[in-house]
Amino acid sequence: MINEEILGGLKSALERGESLKRAMMTFFNAGYKKEEIEEAAKNLTAQNVQPVATEPKIIPTSKPISIPKEVKPVEVLPAEPIKVQLTPQVKTQSPTVKQNVSSYGEEPKDKALIFVLVSVLIFLVGVLLSIFIFKEELINFFSSFFE
Repeated sequence: MINEEILGGLKSALERGESLKRAMMTFFNAGYKKEEIEEAAKNLTAQNVQPVATEPKIIPTSKPISIPKEVKPVEVLPAEPIKVQLTPQVKTQSPTVKQNVSSYGEEPKDKALIFVLVSVLIFLVGVLLSIFIFKEELINFFSSFFE
């Protein structure tokens, strides 16, 4: 039984100009079974669904382009089924691994660094307060050096 979802997806991918192999890999990576994908691809090639070529870009030129009056038909050969060896992507994760989005609520790892930074902050606040309190004395002290 052909999975209509896969068949429709492969047709859609070919209509967009994507290769059959890439479309098959996309379905395999999405979790579909290899056998179902290959069956849909075989059915698709039996229907002679061909990838749509993208339209060429038109580049303006100063030379006139001559169009041949007689166009020869192109012979289209039936596409051969593509054998794709699909390898499953296995994601393994240990059941004991705990994944955290953030470290909120955990104990800080470097308590010594935090202690030093807090001490420096308290010292600098004390220096700033003493400058405001002893402003006049400091001005007199430093002005005595320049006289």
